[in-house]
Amino acid sequence: MPWQHERADALLAAIVAFEIDIERMEGKAKIGQNRSQEDQRSMTGARSASSRHGDRELAEYIADFEPEGDS
Repeated sequence: MPWQHERADALLAAIVAFEIDIERMEGKAKIGQNRSQEDQRSMTGARSASSRHGDRELAEYIADFEPEGDS
């Protein structure tokens, strides 16, 4: 549906501004934990072999979370 100017005015009039004070933030690292071990190792291996420094750093970071005995 193409943008209609008449509707745009109504939508813009309905916008309400507000502020929220952030008291705490929580993060979660999702780096393929839901993937098979084979997929995880393949991804880590590709990152380790990359010419990009950031890719190699990410591979090292991921390796820190690999359960003992899974190497």
